[in-house]
Amino acid sequence: MKCQSSGSRPPAIITWWIGSRQLLNVSETTYDTTTISKLMYVPTSDDHNRVLSCRATNPVMDGNILEDHRVLNIHYVPSLSVTVGAPHAYIMEGDIVYFDCNIDANPPATEVGWRFGDEPIYTDVNTGIKVQNRSLLLHQINRKQSGNYSCVAANSEGEGMSDTVVINVQYVPYCTANQRVSYGVALRDSVDIVCEVEAFPEYVKFQWYLNNTFRQIPLKNFIVNGTVSILQYVPKRDSDYGHLMCLAENSAGLQKEACCFKISPASVPSPVENCVVSKE
Repeated sequence: MKCQSSGSRPPAIITWWIGSRQLLNVSETTYDTTTISKLMYVPTSDDHNRVLSCRATNPVMDGNILEDHRVLNIHYVPSLSVTVGAPHAYIMEGDIVYFDCNIDANPPATEVGWRFGDEPIYTDVNTGIKVQNRSLLLHQINRKQSGNYSCVAANSEGEGMSDTVVINVQYVPYCTANQRVSYGVALRDSVDIVCEVEAFPEYVKFQWYLNNTFRQIPLKNFIVNGTVSILQYVPKRDSDYGHLMCLAENSAGLQKEACCFKISPASVPSPVENCVVSKE
């Protein structure tokens, strides 16, 4: 940018300012009563709507200042941030969680969207997802929706993306799929029953009990390793057969449905039949 002063003797001294901050990357030429000053400056989005001024002063006449100014109109890519709202300091499965995309852009953003990881998010009534302009609503959030969320926005200068917001949904323990659930064991023999759950937070407490036809009997001979508990079980009488129940609890609550393991008397294998001997 160029600022020129004429008619001063000696030639005027020109300075550049943004607000109260002086800019120093200038070059100046003078001849006779004219001073020409050129400013090299790379503005940022923070300079938008700020006042850039050049001031001319006569070096031998104190207090005689002439000034010209311009209000800066800086175009820049959207700058974004995300705020999250939830009913607790932590997010529980089943909560309503909302996100707001805070946008600073000039010219104003014309497109706004949301992402879960690298995938775009769209309104889906069946899963309780609602996207509306700069807001995202997750109705009854579930554990599968834990992950990274961000918003994106675009204007004529380009596309901007917010930093990611990490959402960790807390949920009560539930039984891990595809576990062994049936055990055959003889009287007075020992068997290890493995119970594994998934939970967040992962610090869990376990309890075991035998559920037979007579009553529920608490069991104590088990160990815990993270989200896995192993019960060492020895049936001593016929009434010790039945179903062993494994129940876990974390800070999110008590497991809604216990993991169930069927304990049956071990049986002798059936005699082999129709054996064929072949020579290889």
